[in-house]
Amino acid sequence: MINMGYDMHLIKGLIPLKPLLLAAVLFPCGVNATTLLEAIRNAGAVNPELQAAMYRQLAGSEKSSQGLAGLLPTIQLSGGYNQQDQPKATYAAKVTRHNYAISLNQPLFDLSKYADYLRGRAIADSADIDLLRAQETLAYDVAEAYAGVLYQNEVHHAARAATQVYENELQQTTLAISLGNATRVDVDEAQANRDLFRAKEIEAHNNLSAAATKYRRLTGLEHDAIAPISAACLLQGAQMGKEQDLYQRALAHNSQIRSARAQWEIAKTGVYQAHSAHLPTVNFQASYGTNWSRAEDSNLLDEMFGTTSKSTNTHLGVSVSVPIFSGGQQMSQSREAVYTREQMRYSLIDAQQKVKEELHNALLNMTNSRSLVTSTQQMIRSEQNKIRSTATGKKLGCAPKWMS
Repeated sequence: MINMGYDMHLIKGLIPLKPLLLAAVLFPCGVNATTLLEAIRNAGAVNPELQAAMYRQLAGSEKSSQGLAGLLPTIQLSGGYNQQDQPKATYAAKVTRHNYAISLNQPLFDLSKYADYLRGRAIADSADIDLLRAQETLAYDVAEAYAGVLYQNEVHHAARAATQVYENELQQTTLAISLGNATRVDVDEAQANRDLFRAKEIEAHNNLSAAATKYRRLTGLEHDAIAPISAACLLQGAQMGKEQDLYQRALAHNSQIRSARAQWEIAKTGVYQAHSAHLPTVNFQASYGTNWSRAEDSNLLDEMFGTTSKSTNTHLGVSVSVPIFSGGQQMSQSREAVYTREQMRYSLIDAQQKVKEELHNALLNMTNSRSLVTSTQQMIRSEQNKIRSTATGKKLGCAPKWMS
């Protein structure tokens, strides 16, 4: 089950949606917000792609610990036991030897290990951002499927209503021709309209089934539980602001920019790592151990040659390694790392420019969509007034010109 703390990260994935749809699904009147949030939570629990991203993030986070381990000392314990048996030997006929040693190695100066540490941290940060992007993508897909089901459901209802209208028209035309008030052409036209909208109804039903299948695949939920969005909610909740302020916020929080910045940081650690091959390394080394041997049935020769003995060894030292020449490979690797760093830097600039453009277009779409919704609501009210006026005129026997 996905951690509930991820919910707001999932919601951030809805930002690329069209603004008014975003406002409607996130800030609806009634229970729509809970419905969408529950769908996203459920998708986080059942979606295998997100589960894979979560484990990929956990694996990537281990890179930080691995990099830190290179800066810490390594301690090893070794030991041995062997027995030598020479029945016909003059001495050392049967000797048992034991030894053990404990050693420590601590890097004092090694830029490559420090670069590994920085690289591990950068990779761990990149893994966190990749998980965030996967959550955002899933949230976007769920919200898109959520809205797609609502839209296709409305299209299906409209197609069914239109089919019923043309079915009634066909029946009326058939009755009219029997009374001599219509021609065969009228019947054929009504029949063609009815058949056309039956086909459209089938098409709408298939599209609804496809949208429902996608929604079920993403969330594991049935589409019947989705509540319709109230038209009154479309203009609520969507916040407008100054473009420059929003862009500054995007620079800090947009996942595309953060991902590009993380790749740039990784590339910079590659430069440190490549340059470290030209520098010396200094390591502190220490060890302590004991060796002893014991001869069975020892004789004078064993005593003379020390077959039975015991010794203790202690070692303290500092080793320095200076690279001289390696065929130019290290120089080439340094140039490659610098080129890669510059590539990632320009990729970051490109991501920032694209986000700025997308933000500008989103604000324009927000303004245009607000105007469109307001105009559409006004048009609906005008059409309702027109219908009421027509009904009143019909009762009074004064049909408008358009009815003739």
